[in-house]
Amino acid sequence: MENKGFTLVEILAVITIISLLVLIAIPASQSIAKKTNEKMYISKLDIAKQSAKLWAIDNIECFKNPICKKIIPAECKITKDNIKCYTITLNALAEEGYYDYDGYDDEGNGRIIDPRNKSEENDLNDTPLLINYNTNTKKIDFITIEKSLIN
Repeated sequence: MENKGFTLVEILAVITIISLLVLIAIPASQSIAKKTNEKMYISKLDIAKQSAKLWAIDNIECFKNPICKKIIPAECKITKDNIKCYTITLNALAEEGYYDYDGYDDEGNGRIIDPRNKSEENDLNDTPLLINYNTNTKKIDFITIEKSLIN
């Protein structure tokens, strides 16, 4: 007599093996996705700093005679007489064309999305970038992102 099918034991063995593979693969892929999103977030912040630097170079007059509404005077972390600090938001940079929006909400407002948590409430539009301007050299010393956002 010739059997042309699988036995119940063989089918159960295959199902068990596939189940074990799925149990191993899902957490591993979630971990990889989380690490990738974290790297994308750090990359976005680096691009934001570069965008702020380009904006600051193009708008250096705002620092020499601060009448520019895009920057806001801020408290400096460095206490030197020749350093003045200002902040600008990612949204202001995007409005000026120095940073790209990731998407738009229902009202057509641009959103800069945090890749770690893509909810509507968790966008990066109001992320402040601190620009340190050296009044002696008339140049931008460095740009940082507020530490409270890097977590």
